[in-house]
Amino acid sequence: GINAEYMGIFNIKDMTCPHMTSAYIASSMAGKMVYKDECTKCFATDKDELGIDVCLKCFNGACCTKLAHSELHASKHSHPIVLNIRSIVKNPEVSKEPVVVSKVAVGKEGGIDFQAEEYESITRVHCYACKVDLDKTNPIVKSLIESILLSHSAIEASKIEEWEHEFKECQHTSKLVQITEGLKPLDTTTLAHCNDCELSSNLWLCLTCGHLGCGREGYQNTGGHSHAIKHNQTTGHPVVVKMGTITPEGKASLYCYACDNDTLDSRLSAHLLPLGINVKTQVKTEKSMAELELALNLAFSLSQVYEQNLKFVPLYGPSCTGIENIGNTCYIAVVLQLLFSFPEFVTRYYDTTMKHLMECSRAPADCFHCQMAKLAYGLCSGEYSKPKKHKIILYEGITEEEKKKEHFYQEGIRPRMFKTFIGKGHPDFSTSQQQDSLLYFAYLLDKIEKAEKIANVGDPTQLFRFKSENKLKCMNCGGVKYTEQEQPVIRLHLPLPAGKVDENTVVDFGKCLENYSKGEVVDLFCPRCNKGSTFLKTQNFLNFPKVLVIAANREIVEGLLLKKLMVQLDIPIDKLDLEPLRAAPHSPSEVLLEGSGSAKDMEPEINVQLLNELLQTGIPELPAKHALLRTGNSSSEVAISWYFEHMSDPSLNQPLQKVKKVEKNGASEENIAQMIDFGYSREQAVFGLNNTENNVERAIDYLCNHPVVVEEVKQSAPVNVQDKQPGIYRLHGFITHLGSSASSGHWIAHVRKDGKWVYFNDLKVGSVENPAISMGSIYFFIKQQDCLLYTSDAADEGLGVDLGGRR
Repeated sequence: GINAEYMGIFNIKDMTCPHMTSAYIASSMAGKMVYKDECTKCFATDKDELGIDVCLKCFNGACCTKLAHSELHASKHSHPIVLNIRSIVKNPEVSKEPVVVSKVAVGKEGGIDFQAEEYESITRVHCYACKVDLDKTNPIVKSLIESILLSHSAIEASKIEEWEHEFKECQHTSKLVQITEGLKPLDTTTLAHCNDCELSSNLWLCLTCGHLGCGREGYQNTGGHSHAIKHNQTTGHPVVVKMGTITPEGKASLYCYACDNDTLDSRLSAHLLPLGINVKTQVKTEKSMAELELALNLAFSLSQVYEQNLKFVPLYGPSCTGIENIGNTCYIAVVLQLLFSFPEFVTRYYDTTMKHLMECSRAPADCFHCQMAKLAYGLCSGEYSKPKKHKIILYEGITEEEKKKEHFYQEGIRPRMFKTFIGKGHPDFSTSQQQDSLLYFAYLLDKIEKAEKIANVGDPTQLFRFKSENKLKCMNCGGVKYTEQEQPVIRLHLPLPAGKVDENTVVDFGKCLENYSKGEVVDLFCPRCNKGSTFLKTQNFLNFPKVLVIAANREIVEGLLLKKLMVQLDIPIDKLDLEPLRAAPHSPSEVLLEGSGSAKDMEPEINVQLLNELLQTGIPELPAKHALLRTGNSSSEVAISWYFEHMSDPSLNQPLQKVKKVEKNGASEENIAQMIDFGYSREQAVFGLNNTENNVERAIDYLCNHPVVVEEVKQSAPVNVQDKQPGIYRLHGFITHLGSSASSGHWIAHVRKDGKWVYFNDLKVGSVENPAISMGSIYFFIKQQDCLLYTSDAADEGLGVDLGGRR
């Protein structure tokens, strides 16, 4: 028999399981990533009813749901032993009255309490081959289990710990010089209204001379005629204090116009005495700017600033799944929502989800198609589109009506694994900082194209791609040069009217297109004139894509700073005719300049991603390329800095030195045919093989990493050939940035479905009326003849009224 001591160490079931050995169990976790809080093939988590199974051989995390990814992993890799982890709330408290938030802070007293609920783990060891639970105290697995539970998960969420909006004393308050000679102390009657108008609230007192002026016009709905800032512009007096916010403790709301920021004054009491104000007798009667900002920040976190005029109806189910913001990831979420609103992406990744996940033998966390399939299932299945009531946050000044409002969200998905995989190695998209959605859109399309080129199944990004023709005409000799470029998006600069420009300014979209087509005048070297000459550079469409993406360039450079244009764009909703922008046939009488349309004229290698970032700032294309080459394509920040230091250098407008033509001397017909099978053109295949000693794998890698050079050797026939179809489009969706800078703020999206506008804001998904189309940043148009592919109500007209009420 088996004695009691032996039974105390080994469960009797262990004796009948032949897999409880080192052949099926890892000896340690050294060098391994542990996926213990989310399935690598779907969005099931350890907090679900059945928990997550962690493979004790490779530490893959898999679900026990109806998808049975854990059992699939066990059978496919012969890894039958798993540790099941279920996380349950530890000592759940009875609901209590929410704490009132009194300052803009997280994790500090008076701030928002975002401390996560405490969980405890319930574990068990299971063998899928024998279909039995095993003893988790068995020495073979005991220490390994302890290590797993103590380890950080590979996809553990980044938690907000502590943050507070801090005010600091600036040099203008610490070195403040007051004009006291002849100054008459103020009394209560003097403080009744602005010195320049009759406003009696939102008043700001100049600490230098005692001038009393009203606040900025329209700022946070506080009211004002901007007389305080006008006084600063006239006198240069930098620091003001908001009347009504002064407390007996010597605190108040102060602002420094010189620093353009809130400030502190450690000697405020002393500075106010010459102005006739004794802080000990003051009573706070108005909200400080910090308190106003608090309410605005909390409202903004729910996007109420934008949503206040929308009639929102929550939507749930397939293709209406929200994406949780896991830390400045809204710029990713809006791009994914738009991509999966197109049937090409749904067909490629969702319709083939089960097949790929069943057949793929790669580690799911490191497989592009596993992550795309996981994302597609999460967004399109409806499995994660379930309602969730948002916890109320009370703050000082909240109204009773706001307290009663209920905000509903979805469970949604948390694409942390996708973000990590796609952004790996990228200097911006691998971080938790806010980024630009347009740059991410272009980056993601490039990643998808490269992956699908190797898979050779079908690339859904081709529905965005089109060919444009660039024409350079010498204004002296009349010689012309043509080049072609494939691209997925066009960028339009916004022509601003003369005079004051603000959020009520309307920019004519037709004029944006006119500016795009009429071109620009550039100074270049003309080989025919053999000297520098003035050229007219124009760009037109050689073919039109199924989906046309138009980015409104809302950022302009003022001095050394980027400024966002908060203007309205008069976007056509139901008919956008781009036929006038179709490239005209070449005239037989035209004199072609040397190298026109030839692979001899390939430019040096330039990082396309960095070039796009420089163009977004308003830097001209040719100087931007020079800046990137001079700084080694290192980063956009370095290149921008270099440009501003050398912007007066006339050589920045000289053409780039061309690379030599690569003669066809190494590519074999067999390898050329093989690369053509992968989707490359013959010219691309020859070029890649010639530069990699006729090695197919190296050639593919070379072409993927040299996109600018690839563009120069592509065939004239585009992948998405639609030359004979009219370029008439209808608005399908748009992405909007809320905030004053792309490096901060918030991104939201709208998609037109079945005659309605569907609003995507992180976990919030629903139909809305009258979205602010005119304030969009990126617009997605579909060809009229393809409308039925994207909506069941394509005939519906007049949808979508913009912010100004225009159709």
